[in-house]
Amino acid sequence: MAARTGRKRKSGGKAKPTALQRLTRGHGATAAVAVAVFAALAIGGTIGWWGASRFADRPAPISPVAPKAARREAPPPVEAAPAVKPPEIKAPEVAALPPPVLPAPTPALPAWRKNAVAFTPEPGKPMIAIVIDDMGVDAKRSARIVDLPPPLTTSFLSYAHNLSAQARAARAAGHELMLHMPMEPGGNNDPGPDALLTGMSDETIRARLQHALASFSGYVGINNHMGSRFTADERGMQVVMRELKDDGLLFLDSLTSARSVGGKVATAHQVPNLVRNVFIDDSPDPAAIRAQLHRIEEHARKTGSAIAIGHPRDTTIEALAEWQPHMRAKGFQFVPISTLAKGKYGQN
Repeated sequence: MAARTGRKRKSGGKAKPTALQRLTRGHGATAAVAVAVFAALAIGGTIGWWGASRFADRPAPISPVAPKAARREAPPPVEAAPAVKPPEIKAPEVAALPPPVLPAPTPALPAWRKNAVAFTPEPGKPMIAIVIDDMGVDAKRSARIVDLPPPLTTSFLSYAHNLSAQARAARAAGHELMLHMPMEPGGNNDPGPDALLTGMSDETIRARLQHALASFSGYVGINNHMGSRFTADERGMQVVMRELKDDGLLFLDSLTSARSVGGKVATAHQVPNLVRNVFIDDSPDPAAIRAQLHRIEEHARKTGSAIAIGHPRDTTIEALAEWQPHMRAKGFQFVPISTLAKGKYGQN
């Protein structure tokens, strides 16, 4: 066969077998299939080359893309806004108010006011203050004085027995309290223990007065027991008034001497002071006492008030017990000594 033998080259040499020949050599039926496959590959390659060269410059057709379901695109990232400081809210400007005016603190009451018997006098009625000196030494008669209708002013001696208990009983009965301070008399009379004497130093006078003031409590002030000579001594009375001023007490001048400087020195030291108008019982005779009681009535009617001093004596006690109801019936009123002091110094 020509396919199997091939052709001889004109040069006379033996021809080299082709690739197809090498594949089909010695295979019968298989050779035909191989020839066919080889021919097909050759033709396909030729066509491929031709097509590639023909369409090389043409753009590739755009394959239609099936529409996709509409998708919501994610929004672009939002940058966080810079932090904004809230505006500062200022309180409305208000004109400064003046500081509130506070009431002035109420000054503390002096002792004579704190210890005073509460009493409101009736306007228009004459006032009588009865002061009973020498209280406490004669306990029995002092108790009878306490039993009289109040208010009286009971002035106790500092050396009385069981003094505090007697003073409390008098105060509980509605009477006002005073200290009856022994002072040097003008004659040879004995003023009693721890009296104030003109020959003493200021320190000794002050010490004796302080000792007496410490003997009991609750009094509104002092009045002098005797004391005609001492109350006329300005130096000694200045020592007394400085102490009364410091303690907030008042002074009642028993006025045992017309030469007394008690009121003048007390006023100079701003110590509230009063003076006795009538002695009730210079004489223990009942008739003399009744005459003195009449003087009290006349003085009170004329001036609006009277201060009378008596003692715990039988005739005095009996006279007062009879006289007081009649005086009230006549429109007079009995008051504690502090009520007259308040009236004089405008502290009602």
